[in-house]
Amino acid sequence: MTLLASRLVVLDTETSGFQGQAWARILEVGAVLLDLDGVEVDTFASLVRPDVLDEPEHGHSRVVAV
Repeated sequence: MTLLASRLVVLDTETSGFQGQAWARILEVGAVLLDLDGVEVDTFASLVRPDVLDEPEHGHSRVVAV
């Protein structure tokens, strides 16, 4: 099998907790597009559950840049 690839995508997720915690949720998804030399071509990030970031009982608080 020959792998024909010109780019690589690295995915990252941020969560509100750990496996087994009933309230744990995915909060953010991010991706970095790299060329075959490992040079960053593009990036992407999106909040999935921004409302959870406002729940201090889960150890999170939203930081707003001014």
